[in-house]
Amino acid sequence: MATYSRKVRAGLSMYIHHGPLVSYYSAKTRAYLGFKRIPFVETHDCAAYRERVVPAIGFTVFPVLESDGEFLQDTTVIIDTLEARHPERPAFPTDPVLMLVTRIVEFFIDELWVTTAMHTRWNDPDAARFATGDFNLYFGKGEDTGPWSNGDVVARQMQNHLPNLGIHTEDGQHQIQRLFEDATKHLNKAVGPMRFAFGERASLIDCCLFAGYFPHQYRDHGSAERYLKTEAAGLSYYIDKMQAAYSAPASGDLALSDEILDYLQYIGPIAAAYAISVKQLAQPLLVATESGDTLELTLAPEIELYGKPFKRNCGIFSAWKAQRVQDLYDGLSDDDGNRADELMAAIGWQPFLASPTMARIERVGFELQRAKH
Repeated sequence: MATYSRKVRAGLSMYIHHGPLVSYYSAKTRAYLGFKRIPFVETHDCAAYRERVVPAIGFTVFPVLESDGEFLQDTTVIIDTLEARHPERPAFPTDPVLMLVTRIVEFFIDELWVTTAMHTRWNDPDAARFATGDFNLYFGKGEDTGPWSNGDVVARQMQNHLPNLGIHTEDGQHQIQRLFEDATKHLNKAVGPMRFAFGERASLIDCCLFAGYFPHQYRDHGSAERYLKTEAAGLSYYIDKMQAAYSAPASGDLALSDEILDYLQYIGPIAAAYAISVKQLAQPLLVATESGDTLELTLAPEIELYGKPFKRNCGIFSAWKAQRVQDLYDGLSDDDGNRADELMAAIGWQPFLASPTMARIERVGFELQRAKH
């Protein structure tokens, strides 16, 4: 308590984190804030969120970080802003190649792995009932007065996304279930009670991986939870540790272990294929768009997953997230680039990084636009 008081007196802002426990992406920023020991509160006050936050940003989305009239939206923007603002207990690796790996894992967890989370929640009756109850706790119960009006409505809205995510068919569900189980087995060998993704200390990659599992698969009372508890004990201990990220160690060297490299070699080609498809679909649309125009484009990337085509819809946001990986790679020094090339070839990302980028995306306020330069 004394440490907390000293930080507040020193002028460190108190933040309000608008992100219910049931929210997939909010877990990343919650773990990050805890690891950084940045003072924050979570009110879980849906009425205040509707009255104050939604008008400020223009739409309903989680998480949103509020402080002194400032609203930050999207986990990448929130974390990039706070890392620059609060450099103590750094979450970003100082090794740019490890940071590149972090961005790749972040892209995979945010843009493709989320499909496994939606599958294990909404295609499992037990998990779906649990999640709907959680939605009712946050959004309330009542009359159906429109989108986001109560928990039952929100649950139906989430379930209506399953066709867009490619997990409404038996083939799609089998493919994504296999991805969940196989990738989990690889990650379970790389992390544990006192073992983080890059070694003995935590970093941003751990916040990303935690978010991929905790809100849906670890917390929902369903088959995925039972799978993790029985088949992935090391990963389950790791998730518990990151849920209490305030106590996670922040000192020590970061490095790639053989076990995390094995995980990267498994998920890397899948994530890279998805990134390539997103880029190939987005680039001609961006070229045909005027510079400075707001982008509200829907893409339908398709990859081969376990010998069968897997197709889902996504927004242009996925292309922006892939661009962040490209930008980091393009900015590497010659020496770091040479180290990165060897690793990228090993995990299947060299084809994406070598493919041309003709038009760029930039974030302006809460919108994505075709970059002017």
